[in-house]
Amino acid sequence: MRNAGKKLMKKSGEVLSPGAQDSGPSSVPAVLLGDLRSLIESARIRVAGGVNAEMVLLYWDIGERVRKEILNDSRAAYGKHVVKILSDQLVMQYGTGFTRTNLFNMIRFAEIFPERTIIHTLCGQLSWSHFRLLIYIEDPLARGFYTEMCRLKTMECPDPPGKNPGDVVRTNCSFKKNRKNLPATNSQPSGTKTG
Repeated sequence: MRNAGKKLMKKSGEVLSPGAQDSGPSSVPAVLLGDLRSLIESARIRVAGGVNAEMVLLYWDIGERVRKEILNDSRAAYGKHVVKILSDQLVMQYGTGFTRTNLFNMIRFAEIFPERTIIHTLCGQLSWSHFRLLIYIEDPLARGFYTEMCRLKTMECPDPPGKNPGDVVRTNCSFKKNRKNLPATNSQPSGTKTG
């Protein structure tokens, strides 16, 4: 049968079942099809959010464990070497998400956000990409501000700070809405460039 498994569309937006040409029109209302598409898309978004939340929690758990058990809350040369070996083994088994650089991002993540309960609350709203940028904002007040801004979805996450210690946050953050709710220029964290 030539049309097996293919959907046939009528001009009205209704979908015919395969083989409908042979047995007369058997259509699905366009409203039903639209509703089902919405259900599928909503489920996909929820699944992606759940996967992201679990990934963020996993990365925090890994960072915390390595920080406590291998680095002993410091970054001695020995610990850096062990992280490299650990990374090599994890990359072989699980892929490039566990490179040396990413393991150090996970360690920094656990250092900067020491309470798992805070991460558990935020991980449903912020992605690992958000956290990777936020953990390199040195000023805790600025980091808290940008974390909240990202959480409220009033802006895209800021770029990571520049190489200069005083360069807390770059100014090329693009605000999506509610510019009037942002702090005035004189109340920005020190080192923040304006204009």
